[in-house]
Amino acid sequence: MWYPAARRRRAHLVSFVLTAAVFMAACGGGDDDSASTDPDPTDPPASATTAATDAPGTTEAAPETTAADTTVPATTASESTVPPAEDLPTLTFTPQSAGPLSVTASQCVVEGIPDGVPDAAVESFALNATHAFVPVAGGVAALAFTPGVDCSMVLDPAIGDGGVLTTADEVSSVAAAATGRVAATGLFGGYVFDVPLGQSYACDHASGYVDLSADGSTLMTSFPGSPVEQFALTDTGCGPATEIALPAEIVDRYFVAFDGSDLFVGGQFDDDTVYGGRASGGVLQWAVGNAEVGGPGWIGWVHGLVPCNGGYCLLDTNTDKLVVLDAAGTLRAEFTVSELIGSRMFYQTLEAGPDGAVYLLATDSAPDGAGDDAEGNYVVRIEVTG
Repeated sequence: MWYPAARRRRAHLVSFVLTAAVFMAACGGGDDDSASTDPDPTDPPASATTAATDAPGTTEAAPETTAADTTVPATTASESTVPPAEDLPTLTFTPQSAGPLSVTASQCVVEGIPDGVPDAAVESFALNATHAFVPVAGGVAALAFTPGVDCSMVLDPAIGDGGVLTTADEVSSVAAAATGRVAATGLFGGYVFDVPLGQSYACDHASGYVDLSADGSTLMTSFPGSPVEQFALTDTGCGPATEIALPAEIVDRYFVAFDGSDLFVGGQFDDDTVYGGRASGGVLQWAVGNAEVGGPGWIGWVHGLVPCNGGYCLLDTNTDKLVVLDAAGTLRAEFTVSELIGSRMFYQTLEAGPDGAVYLLATDSAPDGAGDDAEGNYVVRIEVTG
């Protein structure tokens, strides 16, 4: 899933380059002291959503929508055509280690992302065992996905309209379940696609940023200043919105992700320290963060928080970090992302892959990472071992 930054980095979807990195890590990692110490509220995380309500409860039930009255209108073939993309430069990878952890990298090419589409910035992507899904003009592009060191993503013309799941309104956030169900949302509503069945329906009261449970039965949405909500999904429609309880300790929430039962959250505590953590039933199970600037576990934002290597990986663009945690949320190691991939980029989001790796979406807006116009979008494959 993906979360658009308010300070949008406009990207011609030149292409994705996937990089594979193998981690063997246990503690310690580099901090970037030059990174911003204050999270920028205009940059909500990519892998995650924002929410600003403290009180759990249930929203007023919205009527269930059905396929009969919400069938997604198809766009024309010309609107959904995805032209080939030109190759991005190959990133230069530098092996890293921290204690028993080490990092290596490899690259895989992705073909079929539109190039030169006005106002099109890659702000979200989703993975399942066979496909990757990326919001594009007119809908969501479906790419056949081969994971591994020699990974590839290639537009799959057998899905949707020439490889695009078409939507009536533009979407910017996408999520995929292991069952093949895909959800996509924007400012004006959402859409659900049962890709194996070739069926779809609109979910008009689901908007903002989206996530799905692994079995595809539950959809979660979030948006700044709005409750985090979940919707039960059927084969023909989405049920009423139900508000999800959130931990009270985190008062300003920048990030919310969902695994079907628990939430992964990021935001500030009362002391303005930024934390990332796991919550169940509205109760915070663990949190990582540090009020001491530059100290162990210090972060400036949560752009992604996903399972990896029996624990979790937390991504923060502001401090240029990938933070590795164990299953209890205890800090194992920190790595400087730009040292790993050879370029300081804006790290939009982090997604868990079917091969045990995590996939980082990064936007390179200039050789040094500065500038307003994105010059390329990369996906970095990171595997944590040890």
